Amino acid sequence: MLLTLLAAATGVALTMPGISLLHAGGIGIQPLLPLLAAVIAAGIIARGGIPIGALGWLMMVGVALALSALVSVDPGASLLYFAFQLMTAALAALGFGYLLAERSLRVAFLNGYIFGALLSAAASVLQFVTSSFLGFAFRLANNQNFELLAPWGRGMAFTAEASLLATVMMPALLAVYLERQRPDSVILPVFRTLPALLLLLAGYVASKSSTIVFLLPALLLAETLMQRDLFGAIRKYARHFVFFILLAAAFYPLYQSRLAATDAQFSSAGRLEKIMAGLSIAGDHPVLGAGPGMVSDPVFFDPYVNHIVDWSWKDFDVPDKGIDSAVVRTLAESGGLGLLATYYPVLLLFLAAAAMARRPDVRPFLPIAVCLLFSQSLVSGYRDLTIFYLPLVIGAVGAFICRQSEAEIVRFRVEDPLPADRRLSREGVLS
Repeated sequence: MLLTLLAAATGVALTMPGISLLHAGGIGIQPLLPLLAAVIAAGIIARGGIPIGALGWLMMVGVALALSALVSVDPGASLLYFAFQLMTAALAALGFGYLLAERSLRVAFLNGYIFGALLSAAASVLQFVTSSFLGFAFRLANNQNFELLAPWGRGMAFTAEASLLATVMMPALLAVYLERQRPDSVILPVFRTLPALLLLLAGYVASKSSTIVFLLPALLLAETLMQRDLFGAIRKYARHFVFFILLAAAFYPLYQSRLAATDAQFSSAGRLEKIMAGLSIAGDHPVLGAGPGMVSDPVFFDPYVNHIVDWSWKDFDVPDKGIDSAVVRTLAESGGLGLLATYYPVLLLFLAAAAMARRPDVRPFLPIAVCLLFSQSLVSGYRDLTIFYLPLVIGAVGAFICRQSEAEIVRFRVEDPLPADRRLSREGVLS
């Protein structure tokens, strides 16, 4: 019971990276981190095992980070980032690993996440309405790890920036959309109603985020992974195109306000500048990278930036630091080895996709993983957006979850007098 409650609470916390329970040494502690720690502790006590797929991924990431820190351009500075990033990765790997390894926990975790997304959607719409039509803006985020902005004209909900809200909401939106009419879905019926879907759509549109460009590709890729026949996939593609066109029609008039204020152009150009700088760093340090945290060092990072955009009006962001792409940041800081160690579960995810799609309790995690992988190309923040680790753990654990054949699962249910969930709790767990 405790693990189930923790699973649901962890799902809700995925949507609230901008909330901080407390600040220690200027660092905000978001609810997700202590919840993951509690899941790990409760999992060890109640299950007495370790999710081996997640543990294997964590070991690979830890080795890559350690090697990168040893050859860093500033080993002293990288050591702190190495310790913090490894701790966050460990919480994500083992915490998400436990939540994904047992059916009842997967279902609670998933529905908690959808519930959190619905709360965020309602807050996003309210922020958009009050700031656009009533003349006042209210901020819900308080996490000092982020640059805290007032949500004028855009919804941000429990995140520090509209693009971060879109990042945590888009997976929930696609999961509900794809599961809405499936009779075997484990998402609660109330979360799959048309009003719930429309609320998620409204909250996402209110963010005015450019991540909408990923929506259709992510939707089509997720559908492709879940389909077993080409004709069925093509028929659904047509329906998805109609859905996307209607969404774009509603989104474009709102997005025009960003285009008129040149906000969108500045944002896109600034992201591109930093991504290109990250690729330049990777070119100079191709194997093990420049070292953990070096992208956050403006003295090291700024010389790599080709300053096309004039940011003089934004003094607190000069000189430049940070890369708005988790993938490119991993490549710049940890090199090709770090990129391979971090993202190899993506291959496992694709290989296990057909088996995952046959499991109603696992299937919704496919669009969630695909959306988060797309978002990582233009959003960064493993140290603060722990949700970015989720698709990697899904890939690492999913292969173990679906390793058993349908016949084996049926045999377990017949022979085991205990509930099926008790048997499934051993999937992918090393005792």
